Amino acid sequence: PSDDLPLEVAGPVPQGALVVPAFQSIHTQNYKYVEYKTGEKELYDLRVDPYELNNLAAKANPALLKELATRLHELRKCAGEKCRAAENKPFTLAK
Repeated sequence: PSDDLPLEVAGPVPQGALVVPAFQSIHTQNYKYVEYKTGEKELYDLRVDPYELNNLAAKANPALLKELATRLHELRKCAGEKCRAAENKPFTLAK
């Protein structure tokens, strides 16, 4: 399902307005990982950057990015108890 509000509710987007593309994210105790529909990715270390000002995605450990992306994709396609299993699976790098 679309996350877009009907035009009657949201109103038209003014020309030149900043529009945030659709995204999905996952949070761990220490990290926030975001994937935008545009393909852009963001990663924040919430221990040292709680205001999410320093995107680490371009220079992060590739294994950490893969672990977070894999979990996000698992959660995106799961249903019922499979979601609980995916949520509860321990992280190795993204603790």
